[in-house]
Amino acid sequence: MRVFLGVLGVIIGLFSSFLVATAIVEIASGGDGKTPVSVLVGIVVFFGGSAVAGAYLARRMLRRSGRAAEPAMRTEVAEKRVLALAANLGGRTTIAEAAARCGLTIAQSRDVLDRLVSQGVAEILVASDGTVVYAISGLLTAEAKAAAADPLAS
Repeated sequence: MRVFLGVLGVIIGLFSSFLVATAIVEIASGGDGKTPVSVLVGIVVFFGGSAVAGAYLARRMLRRSGRAAEPAMRTEVAEKRVLALAANLGGRTTIAEAAARCGLTIAQSRDVLDRLVSQGVAEILVASDGTVVYAISGLLTAEAKAAAADPLAS
């Protein structure tokens, strides 16, 4: 839909610009005497505005789809992807796993995981080979959730 609206904006802008140019040429050359100058000025003003509006629409709608590189993933989206990954992996993940499976760079995965640690949602563990593992708290298995008990019940 964005591309369609962008192309429509281009068409409106080009058509309006053509009419503005034609009206300006008519005003400058004195015209044929059949069309009053006030009408030609009105055409310039109206279609000038239409040309600007068409250009704005085209720019606004084609901006994202026309870029060569995708903009950096929003922090919230990256965080949700990493949390979903950790949930699928039993609550633990590494920077490399998060980068590979969530479409993030190493730096983005490290930032997301470190932010979770600073928020108290995750803790850092170290595997026997020295790999840093992030353990996300609050991601329980179905059995663990079913076994949860009321802390006030005796």
